Amino acid sequence: MNNTTGLFAALIISFSLLPSPPARAQLDLFSKEQRIEFTPQWQGDRFPDGRPNVADSVLARLKDVTADEAWDVLQDAGYKNQFEGGWKVINPGTRLVGRVVTAVFMPQRPDVDSVIHANGKKESRIGDENSWIIDILKPGDVLVVDLFGKIRYGTIVGDNLSTAIYAKSHNGLIVNGAVRDVTGIQEIPGFQVYTRGVDPSGLENGC
Repeated sequence: MNNTTGLFAALIISFSLLPSPPARAQLDLFSKEQRIEFTPQWQGDRFPDGRPNVADSVLARLKDVTADEAWDVLQDAGYKNQFEGGWKVINPGTRLVGRVVTAVFMPQRPDVDSVIHANGKKESRIGDENSWIIDILKPGDVLVVDLFGKIRYGTIVGDNLSTAIYAKSHNGLIVNGAVRDVTGIQEIPGFQVYTRGVDPSGLENGC
């Protein structure tokens, strides 16, 4: 895989988050039961929250898999939409491989946002919703966020939350949107970021 142009979503999917709306970032979480329901073919171990726990040995083997090899296997298995090109890469390095934690942020609805905030308060979640997904991360995870390509006011993290991501996962970030504080992100050794763009604005106003 060419780190500067393309990325396979063949990072093993261990997904977790329910697509729901943001303002500064509006997010709701799958329950353990929903995570199990939406991964019915997984037969291995799971994390306590229901996410598939792909073995480290499998992840290690994927580091030697080429883009063409991954493409052929995925096509044969019926997964036709597993490649995206045109990424900007901050801190390029070796292949980015890990268990994926996915999040989708959609345009804000105040009524839905109020319910999500109330649920977050019950669950003792801290900060805005874009920090909630970081709390879920475990070593080896790759955080994948869809902001529908939004750049201005579509920055999922800056250098502080990037530091938190790397401290939790020791891995990278993929965002179909933007990041800010690039100078600070570049000072986090080993933290690869695939992004559509960079912008100094914060995350707000939905997508």
